[in-house]
Amino acid sequence: EDKLLALIENGETLYPIAATPAQGFAELLADLSAALHMSRRQARFSLSLLRTALYLAPDNIFLKLQLAESKLAEGAYSAAIDLYEDIAEAPLLHETALLQGARSAVIAERPDEARRFTDTLAQVTPLTPFLIAEIATLYRSIESCEEALSYYNRLLRSNNIEMFSTERQAELHFSRGTC
Repeated sequence: EDKLLALIENGETLYPIAATPAQGFAELLADLSAALHMSRRQARFSLSLLRTALYLAPDNIFLKLQLAESKLAEGAYSAAIDLYEDIAEAPLLHETALLQGARSAVIAERPDEARRFTDTLAQVTPLTPFLIAEIATLYRSIESCEEALSYYNRLLRSNNIEMFSTERQAELHFSRGTC
């Protein structure tokens, strides 16, 4: 998020938005897919549009992220996890892909994969208070109590605890150290 903001403030782009007509058309298809995805009746057509967009722009990580989110929403956890793993190689979406990959693996009850994503996420520097809280929650979800407690304590020692809602603060205080 900070990286993207810095690029925008400097007048830079991540890559040419649409360097070719095919890439431009892929963006149009992706936008249409996102709009149609809101309607359950149009979900299959939406997915077809997104796959066509990816065919036209196979290296577009944002399209891959959109597909991963679609797969996650439909419960295709293995496909989502594979996509998040691929997306995690891109520096700009590294944290997002690791976090979503770990969440997907937790939902799919695949603790080894969840741990792999979470361990990699824990190596991100600097860790924001949000990521510290998410890492703690992920470790707790896979019953890694010692790691969860370590990250909950790290968050509680930070001066940024006020950024969390009262409900979130209560959860941190009452659940830390328990699995």
